[in-house]
Amino acid sequence: RARLPNPNPTTSTPKDARSERGTTGGQVNIAKNVFHVHGVCAAGKQLISRKLRRSQILVFFGKLKPCLVGMEACATAHYWAREIAALGHEVRLMPPKYVKA
Repeated sequence: RARLPNPNPTTSTPKDARSERGTTGGQVNIAKNVFHVHGVCAAGKQLISRKLRRSQILVFFGKLKPCLVGMEACATAHYWAREIAALGHEVRLMPPKYVKA
């Protein structure tokens, strides 16, 4: 989950503006065509929950400040981990038995 802090919790922020702020941590659920990205802030509050197509993944992570990204280790996870890490993020792969659906 990729969560972004909101400096003023009483004010909502447009999704485009949120994607440019610093992210503390994130999770990517890899599927064939649609990926689920969830973002959290340091306090653990969910700030982003989006469905992205393959073509949108690198654009999305390219707009985020470097953060920790977790994903389930599977056949394509290593490819996506290298691509996301090349954008400056720290990527950690987790065994499937530790990942909740």
